[in-house]
Amino acid sequence: MINYQTLPGLAEHLEQNGYRVIKRDGVFVGYDSNGNSSELIDSAINSLIDGYDPIEFAKAEKRDAIKVEGLSRISAVFPAINDLDELKLEQERWLSIAPAARQPTSDYQKAINIYVAARNAITSINSETDWTVVNAYDVVTGPSWPV
Repeated sequence: MINYQTLPGLAEHLEQNGYRVIKRDGVFVGYDSNGNSSELIDSAINSLIDGYDPIEFAKAEKRDAIKVEGLSRISAVFPAINDLDELKLEQERWLSIAPAARQPTSDYQKAINIYVAARNAITSINSETDWTVVNAYDVVTGPSWPV
């Protein structure tokens, strides 16, 4: 019998290790990559499930969601920006300009502020140790997005 749990990334983790689990008639059934099923296979799958920590998978999903949200906000100001990470280069270019010469437009400053909010949110997610907190993080209201 397989003690399957619904955890972020668990199905992918099992597949990476050569197994898959299907619910059949209310019972979870495990298979290896050759389609075989046995108590030995169930035991191997249960060991993988018991040792699985979804934190890294949850973090990766949330980082991607933050980038998508940030990019949608930046695109409203600068439609030519296709990747949130492009703004890192823009931020570095901006910092290379002498402070006295920096006079950003409000749109330019807003784009940089969105990038900073996204980077801060990602840093916060990366430091989290509880996958349920990461999973519950709302990418729309969680970061300090500029208005």
